[in-house]
Amino acid sequence: MRNNLNKSLSQSGADQLLDTAAKKLGCTPEQLKAQLQSGELEKKIRSAPKGSQLSGIAAIMNDPAAMRKLMSDPAAAELIKKLKNGR
Repeated sequence: MRNNLNKSLSQSGADQLLDTAAKKLGCTPEQLKAQLQSGELEKKIRSAPKGSQLSGIAAIMNDPAAMRKLMSDPAAAELIKKLKNGR
């Protein structure tokens, strides 16, 4: 039962993270998910002008220590897993 509770909380956290990111980017969670899966969002992030919020994300993507720290967050890991599985 505890594993089901943890899975449910992780799923909720992943959904919340996706919803929050979509709102910040001005799109729906479904649109964001599609952009993530197609690689379109990564292109936008890498070409963002310096000083923008997206350029901050690009900086994290280029910093292995920052990426490890981000990937150690359970909600982020669950979101990535969810996106890879197409859910």
